[in-house]
Amino acid sequence: MPLDRVNAAIGGGMREVPAELRPSPDCYIVSTESTPSVSYMFVAGVLKRIDVRQAGIRSDHGIAVGDPVAKVWRAYGRSVRAETDAYDPREQYLTVPSRDGRFGIRYETANGKIKSYYGGAWEQVQYTEGCL
Repeated sequence: MPLDRVNAAIGGGMREVPAELRPSPDCYIVSTESTPSVSYMFVAGVLKRIDVRQAGIRSDHGIAVGDPVAKVWRAYGRSVRAETDAYDPREQYLTVPSRDGRFGIRYETANGKIKSYYGGAWEQVQYTEGCL
């Protein structure tokens, strides 16, 4: 979905990041003033991932920032792929692919709780550093 359609769906507030300010030529991340803890990643002008960093916004399986890690395991069971966090070996990425492997959701942990989560296209869900 291109930026103009995403803006229409969420009530506006996002602007395309100029190419010279992007971390990579085809990728940028934006949020709105009304929801600064939700960000939208666009690659080649198309929405590829949505990140959530605040409590109160639930995933499709009812999991929110601040929930215990065990809730992810209960919700997804053996579909969860656990990996060590790239920046903190005490923490994990809990990633769940869609059945067809085209999409996924990843939960990042901190002290036994969900710190953030993001979902979207499988390739972009694998990114650990924004557009990189």
